[in-house]
Amino acid sequence: MRQFMLRRVQSVLTVAVLLFVAPMQSDALDFSGTPWETAAKRHGLDPVLLYAVALQATARPSGPGSVSPWPWTLRTQDGSRFYESREAALVDLRAMAEKTEGLDVGLMQVNLRRHARHFGDPATLLDARINLLVAADILADAINSSRGDLALGIGRYRHSRDDRSARVFGRRILRLRDALDRSPAKPVRSDVLDLWRTNAVLDLVSGPESLGNYNAWYRDAHQSQVQLADLTVGEVRTLQDRLVRRNGGTAIGRYQIIDDTLDGLIARMGLSAQARFTPALQDRMAIHLARDAGLDAWLAGALDDARFAANLARVWAGLPAGRSGRSHYAGIAGNRAGVGWHRVVASLRHIRFDGIRQQ
Repeated sequence: MRQFMLRRVQSVLTVAVLLFVAPMQSDALDFSGTPWETAAKRHGLDPVLLYAVALQATARPSGPGSVSPWPWTLRTQDGSRFYESREAALVDLRAMAEKTEGLDVGLMQVNLRRHARHFGDPATLLDARINLLVAADILADAINSSRGDLALGIGRYRHSRDDRSARVFGRRILRLRDALDRSPAKPVRSDVLDLWRTNAVLDLVSGPESLGNYNAWYRDAHQSQVQLADLTVGEVRTLQDRLVRRNGGTAIGRYQIIDDTLDGLIARMGLSAQARFTPALQDRMAIHLARDAGLDAWLAGALDDARFAANLARVWAGLPAGRSGRSHYAGIAGNRAGVGWHRVVASLRHIRFDGIRQQ
Protein backbone atom coordinates (compact mmCIF):
# COMPACT_ATOMS: atom_id res chain seq x y z
CA MET A 1 0.00 0.00 0.00
CA ARG A 2 1.32 3.41 -0.92
CA GLN A 3 1.71 5.63 2.15
CA PHE A 4 1.77 9.41 2.32
CA MET A 5 2.89 11.51 5.25
CA LEU A 6 0.64 14.13 6.77
CA ARG A 7 2.60 16.75 8.70
CA ARG A 8 1.63 19.47 11.11
CA VAL A 9 3.85 22.36 12.09
CA GLN A 10 4.77 20.81 15.43
CA SER A 11 8.12 20.10 17.00
CA VAL A 12 7.08 16.96 18.84
CA LEU A 13 4.76 15.01 16.56
CA THR A 14 4.50 13.69 13.07
CA VAL A 15 1.33 11.73 12.31
CA ALA A 16 1.54 9.28 9.45
CA VAL A 17 -1.78 8.75 7.72
CA LEU A 18 -2.59 5.93 5.35
CA LEU A 19 -5.03 5.96 2.47
CA PHE A 20 -3.81 8.69 0.16
CA VAL A 21 -3.88 11.67 2.50
CA ALA A 22 -2.26 14.50 0.63
CA PRO A 23 0.90 16.09 2.04
CA MET A 24 0.24 19.48 3.55
CA GLN A 25 2.01 22.54 4.83
CA SER A 26 -0.80 24.26 6.75
CA ASP A 27 -1.58 24.12 10.47
CA ALA A 28 -4.64 21.90 10.17
CA LEU A 29 -5.16 18.35 9.00
CA ASP A 30 -6.26 18.26 5.39
CA PHE A 31 -8.32 15.27 4.26
CA SER A 32 -9.51 16.92 1.05
CA GLY A 33 -9.99 14.48 -1.78
CA THR A 34 -9.20 11.45 0.39
CA PRO A 35 -11.31 8.40 1.28
CA TRP A 36 -11.64 9.86 4.77
CA GLU A 37 -13.49 12.86 3.36
CA THR A 38 -15.56 10.70 1.00
CA ALA A 39 -16.75 8.41 3.79
CA ALA A 40 -17.39 11.28 6.19
CA LYS A 41 -19.37 13.38 3.70
CA ARG A 42 -21.90 10.58 3.15
CA HIS A 43 -23.19 11.26 6.68
CA GLY A 44 -22.09 14.82 7.44
CA LEU A 45 -19.29 13.59 9.72
CA ASP A 46 -15.96 15.22 10.45
CA PRO A 47 -13.17 13.24 8.71
CA VAL A 48 -10.86 14.08 11.62
CA LEU A 49 -13.32 12.29 13.89
CA LEU A 50 -13.18 9.20 11.67
CA TYR A 51 -9.41 9.35 11.75
CA ALA A 52 -9.40 9.64 15.55
CA VAL A 53 -11.52 6.47 15.81
CA ALA A 54 -9.12 4.64 13.50
CA LEU A 55 -6.11 5.90 15.43
CA GLN A 56 -7.59 4.67 18.71
CA ALA A 57 -8.53 1.34 17.16
CA THR A 58 -5.52 0.28 15.10
CA ALA A 59 -2.57 2.60 15.67
CA ARG A 60 0.86 1.10 15.02
CA PRO A 61 4.34 2.53 14.49
CA SER A 62 5.12 4.01 11.11
CA GLY A 63 8.50 5.62 11.73
CA PRO A 64 10.29 7.64 14.40
CA GLY A 65 7.74 9.75 16.28
CA SER A 66 4.88 8.71 14.03
CA VAL A 67 1.88 6.43 14.13
CA SER A 68 -0.71 5.25 11.62
CA PRO A 69 -4.00 3.38 11.70
CA TRP A 70 -3.33 0.00 10.10
CA PRO A 71 -5.75 -1.63 7.63
CA TRP A 72 -4.71 -5.26 8.16
CA THR A 73 -5.58 -5.60 11.83
CA LEU A 74 -7.62 -8.27 13.63
CA ARG A 75 -8.64 -7.96 17.26
CA THR A 76 -9.92 -10.60 19.66
CA GLN A 77 -10.27 -10.65 23.44
CA ASP A 78 -6.55 -11.49 23.54
CA GLY A 79 -5.62 -8.24 21.83
CA SER A 80 -4.74 -6.89 18.40
CA ARG A 81 -2.75 -8.61 15.69
CA PHE A 82 -1.11 -6.57 12.94
CA TYR A 83 -0.29 -8.16 9.59
CA GLU A 84 2.11 -7.06 6.90
CA SER A 85 -0.28 -7.84 4.05
CA ARG A 86 -3.96 -8.32 3.30
CA GLU A 87 -3.26 -11.90 2.29
CA ALA A 88 -1.67 -12.76 5.63
CA ALA A 89 -4.57 -11.20 7.55
CA LEU A 90 -7.11 -12.99 5.36
CA VAL A 91 -5.76 -16.44 6.30
CA ASP A 92 -6.43 -15.81 10.00
CA LEU A 93 -9.71 -14.02 9.30
CA ARG A 94 -11.06 -17.07 7.47
CA ALA A 95 -9.95 -19.33 10.33
CA MET A 96 -11.41 -17.16 13.09
CA ALA A 97 -14.56 -15.68 11.54
CA GLU A 98 -16.97 -18.41 12.63
CA LYS A 99 -15.47 -19.47 15.94
CA THR A 100 -14.09 -16.31 17.55
CA GLU A 101 -16.30 -14.16 19.76
CA GLY A 102 -16.00 -10.41 19.36
CA LEU A 103 -13.75 -10.42 16.29
CA ASP A 104 -13.01 -6.88 15.03
CA VAL A 105 -11.63 -6.43 11.53
CA GLY A 106 -9.64 -3.87 9.61
CA LEU A 107 -8.82 -0.20 9.74
CA MET A 108 -11.80 0.85 11.88
CA GLN A 109 -12.20 -2.48 13.72
CA VAL A 110 -15.66 -3.36 12.45
CA ASN A 111 -17.19 -6.09 14.61
CA LEU A 112 -18.18 -9.11 12.54
CA ARG A 113 -21.23 -10.23 14.49
CA ARG A 114 -22.61 -6.95 15.75
CA HIS A 115 -22.34 -5.20 12.40
CA ALA A 116 -22.93 -8.08 9.98
CA ARG A 117 -25.85 -6.32 8.28
CA HIS A 118 -23.52 -3.59 7.02
CA PHE A 119 -21.37 -5.81 4.79
CA GLY A 120 -21.31 -9.11 2.88
CA ASP A 121 -18.12 -11.14 2.78
CA PRO A 122 -15.99 -10.33 5.86
CA ALA A 123 -12.91 -10.38 3.64
CA THR A 124 -14.02 -7.09 2.10
CA LEU A 125 -13.34 -5.41 5.44
CA LEU A 126 -9.62 -5.86 4.81
CA ASP A 127 -10.01 -3.38 1.96
CA ALA A 128 -9.32 -0.12 3.77
CA ARG A 129 -11.68 1.95 1.62
CA ILE A 130 -14.60 -0.43 2.14
CA ASN A 131 -13.87 -0.71 5.85
CA LEU A 132 -13.92 3.06 6.13
CA LEU A 133 -17.25 3.37 4.33
CA VAL A 134 -18.84 0.64 6.46
CA ALA A 135 -17.49 2.18 9.65
CA ALA A 136 -18.83 5.62 8.70
CA ASP A 137 -22.29 4.09 8.29
CA ILE A 138 -22.06 2.44 11.72
CA LEU A 139 -20.68 5.56 13.41
CA ALA A 140 -23.40 7.77 11.91
CA ASP A 141 -26.11 5.37 13.12
CA ALA A 142 -24.57 5.33 16.58
CA ILE A 143 -24.39 9.14 16.78
CA ASN A 144 -27.96 9.50 15.55
CA SER A 145 -29.12 7.12 18.30
CA SER A 146 -27.75 9.30 21.10
CA ARG A 147 -30.06 12.33 20.83
CA GLY A 148 -27.35 14.95 20.81
CA ASP A 149 -24.96 13.31 23.28
CA LEU A 150 -21.95 13.15 20.95
CA ALA A 151 -19.62 11.28 23.32
CA LEU A 152 -22.29 8.64 23.91
CA GLY A 153 -23.00 8.31 20.21
CA ILE A 154 -19.35 7.90 19.29
CA GLY A 155 -18.93 5.42 22.12
CA ARG A 156 -21.82 3.27 20.91
CA TYR A 157 -19.70 2.51 17.86
CA ARG A 158 -17.61 0.35 20.22
CA HIS A 159 -19.98 -0.34 23.13
CA SER A 160 -23.48 -0.62 21.71
CA ARG A 161 -25.05 -2.12 24.85
CA ASP A 162 -23.15 -0.35 27.63
CA ASP A 163 -23.72 3.40 27.70
CA ARG A 164 -21.32 4.03 30.58
CA SER A 165 -18.43 2.38 28.76
CA ALA A 166 -19.60 4.05 25.55
CA ARG A 167 -19.24 7.54 27.06
CA VAL A 168 -15.73 6.74 28.27
CA PHE A 169 -14.71 5.56 24.80
CA GLY A 170 -16.45 8.51 23.15
CA ARG A 171 -14.67 11.03 25.37
CA ARG A 172 -11.34 9.43 24.53
CA ILE A 173 -12.07 9.81 20.83
CA LEU A 174 -13.12 13.44 21.27
CA ARG A 175 -9.89 14.20 23.15
CA LEU A 176 -7.91 12.63 20.32
CA ARG A 177 -9.90 14.58 17.74
CA ASP A 178 -9.31 17.83 19.61
CA ALA A 179 -5.59 17.10 19.91
CA LEU A 180 -5.38 16.44 16.18
CA ASP A 181 -7.34 19.59 15.40
CA ARG A 182 -5.60 21.89 17.86
CA SER A 183 -3.54 24.71 16.37
CA PRO A 184 0.18 24.28 17.08
CA ALA A 185 0.23 27.92 18.16
CA LYS A 186 -1.62 26.88 21.30
CA PRO A 187 0.40 25.08 23.98
CA VAL A 188 -0.78 21.59 24.82
CA ARG A 189 0.01 19.51 27.88
CA SER A 190 0.59 16.36 25.88
CA ASP A 191 0.65 15.54 22.20
CA VAL A 192 -1.47 13.02 20.35
CA LEU A 193 1.01 10.21 20.80
CA ASP A 194 1.23 10.61 24.57
CA LEU A 195 -2.54 10.78 24.83
CA TRP A 196 -2.87 7.57 22.83
CA ARG A 197 -0.08 5.92 24.81
CA THR A 198 -1.65 6.81 28.14
CA ASN A 199 -5.00 5.38 27.07
CA ALA A 200 -3.24 2.22 25.91
CA VAL A 201 -1.46 1.82 29.26
CA LEU A 202 -4.79 2.14 31.09
CA ASP A 203 -6.25 -0.57 28.85
CA LEU A 204 -3.23 -2.80 29.43
CA VAL A 205 -3.56 -2.49 33.21
CA SER A 206 -7.32 -2.95 33.34
CA GLY A 207 -7.41 -6.20 31.35
CA PRO A 208 -5.96 -8.55 33.99
CA GLU A 209 -7.39 -6.48 36.83
CA SER A 210 -11.08 -6.30 35.88
CA LEU A 211 -11.48 -7.36 32.23
CA GLY A 212 -11.93 -3.63 31.65
CA ASN A 213 -15.19 -3.42 33.65
CA TYR A 214 -15.71 -0.14 35.52
CA ASN A 215 -18.25 -1.93 37.75
CA ALA A 216 -15.95 -4.78 38.78
CA TRP A 217 -15.14 -5.56 42.36
CA TYR A 218 -13.06 -8.12 44.24
CA ARG A 219 -13.73 -11.65 42.95
CA ASP A 220 -16.41 -10.50 40.51
CA ALA A 221 -15.07 -8.89 37.33
CA HIS A 222 -18.50 -9.12 35.69
CA GLN A 223 -20.48 -7.48 38.50
CA SER A 224 -23.28 -5.34 37.10
CA GLN A 225 -25.98 -5.27 39.79
CA VAL A 226 -24.51 -2.10 41.32
CA GLN A 227 -23.60 0.77 39.02
CA LEU A 228 -20.54 2.25 40.69
CA ALA A 229 -20.91 5.49 38.72
CA ASP A 230 -24.13 6.12 40.65
CA LEU A 231 -22.23 6.04 43.96
CA THR A 232 -20.26 8.81 45.57
CA VAL A 233 -16.66 8.24 46.60
CA GLY A 234 -17.87 8.13 50.21
CA GLU A 235 -20.44 5.47 49.34
CA VAL A 236 -17.79 3.45 47.53
CA ARG A 237 -15.65 3.47 50.69
CA THR A 238 -18.63 2.20 52.70
CA LEU A 239 -19.19 -0.48 50.05
CA GLN A 240 -15.54 -1.53 50.32
CA ASP A 241 -15.98 -2.10 54.05
CA ARG A 242 -18.86 -4.45 53.24
CA LEU A 243 -16.95 -6.17 50.46
CA VAL A 244 -14.00 -7.07 52.65
CA ARG A 245 -16.35 -8.79 55.10
CA ARG A 246 -18.32 -10.55 52.36
CA ASN A 247 -15.73 -11.28 49.66
CA GLY A 248 -12.45 -10.94 51.51
CA GLY A 249 -11.10 -7.92 49.63
CA THR A 250 -11.78 -4.26 48.86
CA ALA A 251 -10.50 -3.93 45.27
CA ILE A 252 -13.07 -2.06 43.21
CA GLY A 253 -13.64 -0.57 39.77
CA ARG A 254 -11.83 -0.96 36.48
CA TYR A 255 -8.46 -0.55 38.15
CA GLN A 256 -9.26 -2.57 41.31
CA ILE A 257 -8.36 0.21 43.71
CA ILE A 258 -8.17 -0.99 47.31
CA ASP A 259 -9.42 0.98 50.30
CA ASP A 260 -6.08 2.40 51.52
CA THR A 261 -5.14 3.45 48.00
CA LEU A 262 -8.52 5.09 47.49
CA ASP A 263 -8.12 7.04 50.73
CA GLY A 264 -4.74 8.28 49.55
CA LEU A 265 -6.08 9.31 46.15
CA ILE A 266 -8.98 11.19 47.72
CA ALA A 267 -6.50 13.21 49.76
CA ARG A 268 -3.97 13.76 46.95
CA MET A 269 -6.59 14.72 44.37
CA GLY A 270 -8.56 16.89 46.77
CA LEU A 271 -11.76 14.95 46.13
CA SER A 272 -15.00 15.53 47.98
CA ALA A 273 -16.74 12.53 49.49
CA GLN A 274 -19.68 13.55 47.27
CA ALA A 275 -17.73 13.14 44.02
CA ARG A 276 -19.23 10.44 41.83
CA PHE A 277 -17.16 7.34 41.20
CA THR A 278 -17.59 7.68 37.44
CA PRO A 279 -15.49 5.98 34.76
CA ALA A 280 -13.85 9.35 34.09
CA LEU A 281 -12.85 9.68 37.74
CA GLN A 282 -11.58 6.10 37.78
CA ASP A 283 -9.40 6.90 34.76
CA ARG A 284 -8.03 10.00 36.50
CA MET A 285 -7.20 7.94 39.56
CA ALA A 286 -5.46 5.31 37.46
CA ILE A 287 -3.36 7.97 35.73
CA HIS A 288 -2.23 9.24 39.15
CA LEU A 289 -1.18 5.71 40.08
CA ALA A 290 0.54 5.15 36.72
CA ARG A 291 2.48 8.38 37.26
CA ASP A 292 3.60 7.03 40.62
CA ALA A 293 5.00 4.10 38.64
CA GLY A 294 6.88 6.42 36.28
CA LEU A 295 4.42 7.04 33.45
CA ASP A 296 5.77 10.51 32.64
CA ALA A 297 9.39 9.33 32.63
CA TRP A 298 8.44 6.36 30.45
CA LEU A 299 6.58 8.61 27.99
CA ALA A 300 9.67 10.83 27.81
CA GLY A 301 11.94 7.85 27.12
CA ALA A 302 13.77 8.14 30.44
CA LEU A 303 12.41 4.83 31.81
CA ASP A 304 12.70 1.57 29.90
CA ASP A 305 9.78 -0.77 29.25
CA ALA A 306 10.88 -3.53 31.63
CA ARG A 307 11.41 -1.17 34.56
CA PHE A 308 8.08 0.54 33.92
CA ALA A 309 6.38 -2.87 33.76
CA ALA A 310 7.94 -3.83 37.11
CA ASN A 311 6.86 -0.52 38.63
CA LEU A 312 3.29 -1.00 37.39
CA ALA A 313 3.28 -4.44 39.00
CA ARG A 314 3.93 -2.84 42.38
CA VAL A 315 0.70 -0.88 41.91
CA TRP A 316 -1.46 -3.53 40.25
CA ALA A 317 -1.40 -7.11 41.49
CA GLY A 318 -2.80 -8.48 38.22
CA LEU A 319 0.47 -7.66 36.44
CA PRO A 320 3.62 -9.83 36.69
CA ALA A 321 6.58 -8.44 38.61
CA GLY A 322 9.25 -10.04 36.45
CA ARG A 323 10.23 -12.95 34.23
CA SER A 324 8.87 -15.46 36.73
CA GLY A 325 5.40 -14.27 35.79
CA ARG A 326 4.37 -14.01 39.44
CA SER A 327 2.49 -11.09 40.91
CA HIS A 328 4.40 -8.86 43.29
CA TYR A 329 1.61 -9.67 45.74
CA ALA A 330 1.34 -13.40 45.01
CA GLY A 331 -0.05 -15.33 47.97
CA ILE A 332 -1.75 -12.29 49.50
CA ALA A 333 -5.56 -12.43 49.38
CA GLY A 334 -5.41 -14.73 46.38
CA ASN A 335 -3.53 -12.28 44.16
CA ARG A 336 -1.93 -13.60 40.99
CA ALA A 337 -0.80 -12.19 37.68
CA GLY A 338 -3.37 -12.49 34.93
CA VAL A 339 -0.98 -11.89 32.02
CA GLY A 340 2.55 -12.95 31.15
CA TRP A 341 5.66 -10.83 31.65
CA HIS A 342 6.79 -10.98 28.03
CA ARG A 343 3.35 -9.92 26.82
CA VAL A 344 3.32 -6.88 29.13
CA VAL A 345 6.80 -5.76 28.08
CA ALA A 346 6.02 -6.38 24.41
CA SER A 347 2.79 -4.40 24.74
CA LEU A 348 4.63 -1.47 26.29
CA ARG A 349 7.23 -1.67 23.54
CA HIS A 350 4.48 -1.52 20.94
CA ILE A 351 2.82 1.41 22.67
CA ARG A 352 6.17 3.18 22.66
CA PHE A 353 6.56 2.29 18.93
CA ASP A 354 9.94 0.61 19.38
CA GLY A 355 8.49 -2.68 18.22
CA ILE A 356 5.27 -4.38 17.23
CA ARG A 357 3.55 -7.73 17.49
CA GLN A 358 3.42 -9.12 13.98
CA GLN A 359 1.89 -12.23 12.47
